[in-house]
Amino acid sequence: MKRVLYAGIFALCVMVCATAAYSSVDGTFEVALVAVDGDVQVDEKGDGTWSYAIAGMRLKTGAGLKTGYDSSVDIVYDAEGLNLVSIDGDSRITISQESLELLKGSVLVKFDNMGTGSSFVVKTPTAACGIRGSGMGVDFIQGMTVVRAYEDRVYVQGLDARGNPVGKEIIIPEGWKTAVKEGGTSEPPEELSENEQKIWDAWIEIITGEGEEEGPGEEDEEPDPKDLDDVKDISPSQ
Repeated sequence: MKRVLYAGIFALCVMVCATAAYSSVDGTFEVALVAVDGDVQVDEKGDGTWSYAIAGMRLKTGAGLKTGYDSSVDIVYDAEGLNLVSIDGDSRITISQESLELLKGSVLVKFDNMGTGSSFVVKTPTAACGIRGSGMGVDFIQGMTVVRAYEDRVYVQGLDARGNPVGKEIIIPEGWKTAVKEGGTSEPPEELSENEQKIWDAWIEIITGEGEEEGPGEEDEEPDPKDLDDVKDISPSQ
């Protein structure tokens, strides 16, 4: 399974602190990079100094990540590799404790290793989108947030230009989405499209290892030519 692989990659890169909380990879660093594809850069200190990212890097709160066109990076928030965020191409985020700030682009989030009463939040300039052990997708493009509830519920709170809450928190049920405009105004929920669901399903196949090609010894056996001859000799009346 890819999640086991992710955990294995991470284990090779860092000695896990025994007392680490679920929400961080160890007692010092908040996340670890487990998959880097294409042009991915990291601002380790959050001071605007960018360098190329490599798998195994660990980042503290305040660090930044950005991806180029047709690039991506996956990060884990826990040592077991069960709290995953996939950052799509042409995106930019800032790492925060038990959360991230999505300044531009798109992310997919699936958290399966959360403590009771805990939550993970993706914050954009117009909304705070939270899960409590489930899966969601969040886009922030051209000033609008779109949040999709792929697994269980997503809790959405509109934000004004200063980051203050606007109106009441709304709950988006699984299989639905909403858009939050500038100023924190949310639109009525809509059902996910077939294409949106396919994007999520494809990612889940990747991280779980489902749908991978069969390895050596796992192929379907070639039929014995003698067996085929036997089939040919059987007439419909037999």
